[in-house]
Amino acid sequence: MLKLFLVVLLAAVTQAAVAKTDTTYLYFNKDWKETTKKHAVYCGKVTWKGKVWYRQDFSVKDNMLLMDGYFSDDATKVMNGPARYYTATGVLDDSINYTDNRETSCYWYYPDGMEKAYIVLDEKGEITDQKGFDESGAEIPGYIVQKKPEYPDGPDAWQKFISHAILTHMPLDYREGRIWGSVTYIFTISPTGSVTDVLLQKSSGYYDLDNLAERIIEASADWLPAIQFNKGVAYKEKQEIFFPKILPNLNGRFDSQKPVF
Repeated sequence: MLKLFLVVLLAAVTQAAVAKTDTTYLYFNKDWKETTKKHAVYCGKVTWKGKVWYRQDFSVKDNMLLMDGYFSDDATKVMNGPARYYTATGVLDDSINYTDNRETSCYWYYPDGMEKAYIVLDEKGEITDQKGFDESGAEIPGYIVQKKPEYPDGPDAWQKFISHAILTHMPLDYREGRIWGSVTYIFTISPTGSVTDVLLQKSSGYYDLDNLAERIIEASADWLPAIQFNKGVAYKEKQEIFFPKILPNLNGRFDSQKPVF
């Protein structure tokens, strides 16, 4: 009888221990980096729901719900299921559906809760469907929720422009095989499509190559701007330009070898 009592008691203690870990708390500073409870600006409550972990994030100051969503792991690193995001006043702002941390669809809402827009994404993250609605719920024809900027006539035309510019403005040291490498620039495509704020991210190690790459990007034609919620928006683009050690045979590659700038 005593043995049975000990077994039952042990089982009860084990269940209590498991139950204790069913809910855990996470604490974050203003930059959403983990910190102590004493210094927390945000708090995350993580609860086991039988098959998934459910997390709610709150503002410590006013206990306002900021996010709730589902995860595959107790560390809440792998999102699996819907996640809802709220404004600082607790109003639903948008929601995202995840499958193994991959976004599959996104929804946005008006302050009164009416659906504003949605997108559906494939396994590569490309948008396969998107629609927008007015505040009465009527669909807006031709509405573009999100669209990346695009060079006129597409990415092949952009690469041809870069290659043409290299061919017609090739530095002598590069032409004669004394310098080579690659250079990366970050630039902004404005809401109207113009290229601005061209900044060097990674140098080739040679001024002539870096300078040529910068001039090429600055000489770009206006792009078709990025669009968000049916309006043009600024978008940061990154471009790596290669200057290979062995020059390709470019003879006859272009109909015109007129300098770009």
